[in-house]
Amino acid sequence: MNKYDSQYRNIQIAVIAYLQSLYDGTVDQVLAGLSISALPDKELFSFKDYPKLSQQADKIIDGMSATLLTYINTQISSVWSLSNSKNDSLVDSLFARIKKEPKISFKSHNEKELDVFLNRKVKDLTISDRVWNLNGSFKSEIESAVSAAIEKGQSAKQLARDIKKYLNNPDARFRRIRDKYGNLKPSKKALSYNPGQGVYRSAHANALRLARNEINQAYREADYLRWSQNPGIIAYRIQNSNRVATVCPICKQFNGVVFPKSHKFGGFHISCLCTAIPILVSDEDFERIVRGDRFVPKQPDMPKEYEEYLGV
Repeated sequence: MNKYDSQYRNIQIAVIAYLQSLYDGTVDQVLAGLSISALPDKELFSFKDYPKLSQQADKIIDGMSATLLTYINTQISSVWSLSNSKNDSLVDSLFARIKKEPKISFKSHNEKELDVFLNRKVKDLTISDRVWNLNGSFKSEIESAVSAAIEKGQSAKQLARDIKKYLNNPDARFRRIRDKYGNLKPSKKALSYNPGQGVYRSAHANALRLARNEINQAYREADYLRWSQNPGIIAYRIQNSNRVATVCPICKQFNGVVFPKSHKFGGFHISCLCTAIPILVSDEDFERIVRGDRFVPKQPDMPKEYEEYLGV
């Protein structure tokens, strides 16, 4: 793995720690306004019983959403720049092989395309829309986590720790509420809530999924554009992550498989840490390209493994 892809992988890993810190910090801020002695331990906690605290929580969660949006957009721009640095270095090495100065036309950084990416819509929603939507449930998650965690004689520190535990494990949270309150349980709608395939019952988990996916798509899109513009690249080879725990069966079956560069690689799943390694033309063919000969290098066919995977 080259130093740029290694740096990209470290950015993706750092996202996990950043979001954990962001959500934990938000919970701490919300809980700071709670008086533990005044909390009911035999009935469900609800912000509507504490109007001032409810307004405060809304303001804190809105601030968290704004921070998350800024973070995602900043990381998108960062990995876009990282891809450009990587591909500029690749262009330099291609021209060095034929002992010529790199052409500036091979080093477009696609700034307009970055703006398009940042403002694109997925299912009619911008990145901003999706960030604000996924945190809409966070306040109710805190309510149910407080209900699950509160115990008589509990310290503020222990309560905060238990609330975070239940926020990170929504299934355990709902089971705890059922066991603890019996008939005083949340609505059937809340307890049977199923957000759909690929979506979690946790704002934090959904935020992590969104952030990592957007950052990944930005890096892959930047690579795809640069490779499309570089006639010295004809294909790429998939290389699995060297973190064995992150290599799933899908990724494993494509390790070492070569794809034509016309096929955009966006990862095989959310949070995929596989790397795409560009495959270059020969020095002789690159000289022909730079010279302006009427020559288009042939790309390889789509791999049979992928067609079989798609059921083609």
